Amino acid sequence: MPKKVDRPVYDQKIDREMVSEVIIYHDLPFRYVEYEKVRARDKYLNPDYQPICRQTAAADVFVRYEVEKEKLKELFAKHRVLDPRLKVKMLEVAYQKVDPTTSALKIKELEKNLEMIFKAYQTSSPGVSGTTNPHDLLSESPLEDDFDNDLFELERSIEAGVNNTKSHLDIYLAEPRLEWKAFPNLDVLRYWKDNQHRLGDLALMAIDILSIPITTVSSESAFSIGSRVLTPYRNRLLPQNVRALLCTRNWLRGFAEYEGTVEDNDDTTL
Repeated sequence: MPKKVDRPVYDQKIDREMVSEVIIYHDLPFRYVEYEKVRARDKYLNPDYQPICRQTAAADVFVRYEVEKEKLKELFAKHRVLDPRLKVKMLEVAYQKVDPTTSALKIKELEKNLEMIFKAYQTSSPGVSGTTNPHDLLSESPLEDDFDNDLFELERSIEAGVNNTKSHLDIYLAEPRLEWKAFPNLDVLRYWKDNQHRLGDLALMAIDILSIPITTVSSESAFSIGSRVLTPYRNRLLPQNVRALLCTRNWLRGFAEYEGTVEDNDDTTL
């Protein structure tokens, strides 16, 4: 006789989060949660199921939108740090102007996140080292018995500021910023590509972060993007709903085009 599996305890908060993802991922209308057969199936799967209305579903989608938007703000901050004309100093000034009470905390959190991401790149790039131990150069010399050559290699490492305590991230942040007036049209991606030999794994991280596409919603979005083509059933879809659904879907799913058309005449507002 098969062993009985315990049914998980119903948690409406988790259920609502999952439903909001279903709506976003599959371009479903908010009224999806009010479909009779959908509710019947959910009730069958768990008798403790508590149905919600379309207004609640819309509110949950907007909550998820705000959460993902905050993550995007963090990403924008990382973009700014990786611009050699800005770095952390300019963000400190900007945060101080916006909210002096939280600026220090935001900068600390930003530096912590950058360090965490950078460590992941260090782990995945064993062939690229951010530092060189001067003592290692002594044994690496092709003329090990040549004392003069050893001294030359050691002197070169010291003059270059290479030591065993600084990573590529430390070196980059410690370097002076490029003057904006001198480089108003700097191609930041090109900068990191050109400096990959010098900044190694940090350059790889910067290129990956700076290459992340950012979703924007133009006035034509309701007419031209994927399954959001305006139809007679969707002629009352409000702009804020289009923005929340499109942006959050792309942030969660990526940018592959979703094929198919879903009818939607939602006009729910918060």
